[in-house]
Amino acid sequence: MKIGTDTKERLKRIIRDAVALDPMISLRELQALLLKRNIKMGNLNSLAKLRKEITAEAVEESDRKQVIERFAEMSERSRLMQQQLWKVIFPSDTQLDRPTLSEQMLAMRTIASMDAKLLKAGIEMGVYRKDMLPGKKYTEEEEFALRNQPLPPEIKASIRWAFENWGFVPRNEEV
Repeated sequence: MKIGTDTKERLKRIIRDAVALDPMISLRELQALLLKRNIKMGNLNSLAKLRKEITAEAVEESDRKQVIERFAEMSERSRLMQQQLWKVIFPSDTQLDRPTLSEQMLAMRTIASMDAKLLKAGIEMGVYRKDMLPGKKYTEEEEFALRNQPLPPEIKASIRWAFENWGFVPRNEEV
């Protein structure tokens, strides 16, 4: 049986989520998980092919480097956690137990913190570096421009002011 593109993408998302939560999940467990979501996948060979395809896509996206592969796994886990936090920030109308404003603010701070930490980890791992791509290298001028340079005091003050207004840092404290 041929799987449609939309169905295949939905199936891939479900499998990626399951593998992100439990990397050692077996094909039978995946099959049971899909069955719980009313998706019949009777043939384990086709499920194995799909899982292999998903893994190959993840490796291809992360440029076949171990560090980059690890970062891709971290991103997937972060995405799963953020999906749940978005439900706290924007609860559905049918939800009976609605979160308080402080819980929503905490969820927003957590998402911002997770994004910042993931970005910092990606930068430290070199995920966003041009020279990590095959056949691409930095020129000396580009390398010099990318080096850490101190922020001018007026920009630092603007950032500080924004963080204080958003409530990320208490007022009148050094960063």
